[in-house]
Amino acid sequence: MIDGTFYGVIFSDSYMGAAKLFPEHGYAGFLQGLVVDMVHVKLFTFRFPGWVPGVGGEFYEFFPFIFNVGDSAITVGVLIILIFQGMFFKEETKTEIVPPAVTETQNPANV
Repeated sequence: MIDGTFYGVIFSDSYMGAAKLFPEHGYAGFLQGLVVDMVHVKLFTFRFPGWVPGVGGEFYEFFPFIFNVGDSAITVGVLIILIFQGMFFKEETKTEIVPPAVTETQNPANV
């Protein structure tokens, strides 16, 4: 609901690159934004110095993957249910009630 309400107003379109935050004009009007459930977080990027053996001069980006929040939440939820299914779906165990043994001193017929 938040995506559809505000994202069209506060972001530019991202068809050919990264979206810009608070552009002059957004890509859609109020309540007309698109749903966004994929996140690409660049924590840091750098280029290796030329003197580093094997990777000198190459570009490095920490965690270059696009993370899909919605699919990940479903996957984690299903895994939790599978791992802890014994807690969620308990079988009822029937216990048999055994009366205590009657001794001669407790038998009312001997009184």
